[in-house]
Amino acid sequence: MINKNNFAAILICMSILSTTSCKKDDNESVGSQTKSEMLMGNNWVLEAWTIDPPYDWNNDGIDDTDVLQFMDDCKLDDLMNFKSDASYLFEEGNTKCDPTDDQIIETGTWTLSTNENVLLLTETGDDDPKEFPIKSLSAKQLILEIQTYDRWTDTTYSETRVYK
Repeated sequence: MINKNNFAAILICMSILSTTSCKKDDNESVGSQTKSEMLMGNNWVLEAWTIDPPYDWNNDGIDDTDVLQFMDDCKLDDLMNFKSDASYLFEEGNTKCDPTDDQIIETGTWTLSTNENVLLLTETGDDDPKEFPIKSLSAKQLILEIQTYDRWTDTTYSETRVYK
């Protein structure tokens, strides 16, 4: 039979176990994988791209949040690859918009900010790195959240790009 003291001890143990049980956070390293290793471990393909507030991309009078639907199909399989020598390349996937296009779209160098929450890309021939805040990173998914200001409409847009 369980007395009050044993019951209280069991409740305390259960509450400690339930609050300390682990759920793997996508932002944390997998095993001993660092964020840099997770970035380098994939050929990243854009899976989703949304914008908020919505914008009328095709001048049909309807504001849309899904940017990906307005991209050419031949761009939907393009790859983003991060190398261990701190270089990156964006390249055509299997489908090219023009068969005579170069396979490599863009090259440059990459690094992570000190707190590893911002991906910094410096395109070859450019001195100013572009900042891409990392919302989430795992070995299988990269989510970037970018703020863009449009001075013509005086609007700040939040873009979310999901890569797999």
